[in-house]
Amino acid sequence: MLQRTAIVGMLAATGLLLAACAGAPNKTQEPAEAADWARVERVALQVFRGGRALCGRAVAPTLGVAYTNRESFNRALQPATDKELGLDDHLKVTRIVDGSPAAKAGLQIGDVLESIGGRLAPTGRGAVEAFADQVRALPAGDRPVPLEVERGGVTQTLTVTPELACDFGVTVMVGDQVNAYTNGRTIRVMSGLLGMVVSDDELALVLSHEVGHNVMNHILLQKWQAMGGAAAGAFLDLLAAAGGVDTHGKFINAGAEAGWRRHSVGRERQADYVGLYIMARAGYNIEVAPQLWRRMAALMPRRTEVMPTHPTPPDRIIAMEKTVAEIKAKQAAGQPLVPDEATIARLGQDTPATPAAAN
Repeated sequence: MLQRTAIVGMLAATGLLLAACAGAPNKTQEPAEAADWARVERVALQVFRGGRALCGRAVAPTLGVAYTNRESFNRALQPATDKELGLDDHLKVTRIVDGSPAAKAGLQIGDVLESIGGRLAPTGRGAVEAFADQVRALPAGDRPVPLEVERGGVTQTLTVTPELACDFGVTVMVGDQVNAYTNGRTIRVMSGLLGMVVSDDELALVLSHEVGHNVMNHILLQKWQAMGGAAAGAFLDLLAAAGGVDTHGKFINAGAEAGWRRHSVGRERQADYVGLYIMARAGYNIEVAPQLWRRMAALMPRRTEVMPTHPTPPDRIIAMEKTVAEIKAKQAAGQPLVPDEATIARLGQDTPATPAAAN
């Protein structure tokens, strides 16, 4: 049952939910393995590149690089990060995505960012977010810009050509859940999922699905519905209180949950549909989609049957096979890979999800 203090947090996440509970993990996550980061960021970059024509206004230049400084960590950890990682107030490169503009420019892990496009790189608190905004403001298209870095105590000037891509983040979280979810801005992939998706094509399916949620603004819609349900429930709680009955927020919780579940199945179908188009545009093999769900249904029959906010595996497999055929027909005919608006609308016209049976 949702708690009043957790309503917004629960409703800020929606996801593929291959075989896990809805919502974000409840405990603070640990850093993931470097190999997991490298794989997820590499596939995500290709998905974000390929899907940019479908991401509307959520498109921006990207470098394909991760960076941090001491202010990104809790103050209690800063002495350790300063010593072990050599961090200070300046931004230091920590990861570079294979095949990214940063990799092509010759950027290296450990480089200290000094300036980009003639603007000094920010330092201190908030520098990570401020530099990301600087990158977003760079000229669009294939226009190279100077990038100054300090390497081994010497300033070097590189030339980097930012690429336009869907402006979403991606992160890897340690956990056994076979799950991925999005808050509308950042896609979170659980490490337990990475052992299940055996190919880059299958990982691209997961990421494309989450981009589909973002493209369709599902998080914002779900949040507003939850708030509306909670408001209606609060009115009932007040009526009960006027009659001398303390409901302990029972109707707020029930209203919020009802709002969250409303049309959830339809939105998952929309994300599946739009996601397959994004995946195809990114150059991945869309034929793995129904195959992955057949494998999931066979491996975890009970858990895949009790996801009330998602289509059943048989329904999902049939819908994906139909979408794969639709996309392949367009590819064969040389037609643009653009989702059909009427189909999106039809998929969203779904009955509200019903609560899962206790087990």
